[in-house]
Amino acid sequence: MVGEVTFAVIGLLFLIADVRTFSSTFQQTFYGQSNTTLAIMATAVFATSFLAPLVGWRLGPKRSVGMSAAMLGIATLVATVLRSNIADLALSITGIAGGLWWLGLLHASRPADRPSPFAVAMPIAFCADLVLRAAFRTVPLVDVNPTLAAPLVLVAALVFLAAGVAAMSGARTWTRPDFRGGLALIGLPALFLVAETGATNGAQ
Repeated sequence: MVGEVTFAVIGLLFLIADVRTFSSTFQQTFYGQSNTTLAIMATAVFATSFLAPLVGWRLGPKRSVGMSAAMLGIATLVATVLRSNIADLALSITGIAGGLWWLGLLHASRPADRPSPFAVAMPIAFCADLVLRAAFRTVPLVDVNPTLAAPLVLVAALVFLAAGVAAMSGARTWTRPDFRGGLALIGLPALFLVAETGATNGAQ
């Protein structure tokens, strides 16, 4: 369970970082476009999450979680090293797509009689993100000097890999969220929105 929670915490931190990278580079790249056009393009990026059931159906519980986690981890690491507007935009889109798939697939595929790791990982990830933003004066870790950010993100990616291997070692089956889980899935986007527009984002 510890490995699965660690896997979930680091993955959530990577996903939060990719959302922030996408938000900043998207606005810079398409500055001057109409709000309608920006809304359509941004919605299309996040709508990739609806492909998660197809990915899970085609690859199965373990491989789908592993593939989406690899997309999330590799895209976040490479975006930290490469400081190019277009590259950051493409990598953050890849990271968001993989991260949203990973989030849903990891939550839905579990060992028998084991709860979702996100019940524990979510508050830990938000607290860790708050600490990191305070430590780097509201600058996201992936945006600080590459000589500092790259080694730290590389270590986090390696721990993410090791925790993922440990989490995927046992048998996993698809589950269906109960009433509380359904409410959580509905409320999670709003929670991220509130966090990014004030609660954990001092710069805003």
